[in-house]
Amino acid sequence: MAKPNKPPVFTSVLFELGENSQTGTVVVLGSDYVRDDKGDVLTFTYDDPSGLFAVDATTGDIVFTGDPASLDYESGVISFTLDI
Repeated sequence: MAKPNKPPVFTSVLFELGENSQTGTVVVLGSDYVRDDKGDVLTFTYDDPSGLFAVDATTGDIVFTGDPASLDYESGVISFTLDI
């Protein structure tokens, strides 16, 4: 009898994105933070209320897709939360 597959392990990640980052900047490489005990193909979904990021459904990579002007520290918005 085969062992049951365990849920993938996710690591909580805090990251920094420079104020002058351009659209298309890869913020996090998903493969650096997600492991599956059997090497199964994983599918990622996410919740990003800001609309400034995209997550590759296959790799888990997080990419900045917003307008670079939205990363203005002086605007008072200095952090974003994504739930993957």
